[in-house]
Amino acid sequence: MEDVEVFFQAWGIYLLPALPISLLIAFLGRGRVRWRVWESLVFFMPFLCWYLCYLLPSVSTKGINQPVFELFFLGFGAPIVIGIRVALAKRKSTWPFSASLIGTLSIIAIIVAMFLPRFMPTD
Repeated sequence: MEDVEVFFQAWGIYLLPALPISLLIAFLGRGRVRWRVWESLVFFMPFLCWYLCYLLPSVSTKGINQPVFELFFLGFGAPIVIGIRVALAKRKSTWPFSASLIGTLSIIAIIVAMFLPRFMPTD
């Protein structure tokens, strides 16, 4: 049960910057883009990729504070992806472009989880 609580708390940290800014960008670009339901995966897939990597024993030794910072700053990736989607809405095909943006953000989340060095001592 504790793992479920940690999962949702971590997801909340990811959504803290992601949701308000993304909703504002989506609202301002509402006439340019036709949103599909599956595109809301931008709020879950990068986090899930990061979380699954964080469960690995070699990654989970980072301590408690670093994941909070990583998730908070990863949360700013969703508004960037949505901003790119709104800005290039008329020039790009919708589903391949959206899927590649979500995939790119998920790969960035994996890179952050796996390769960002520990910057706070665990002792």
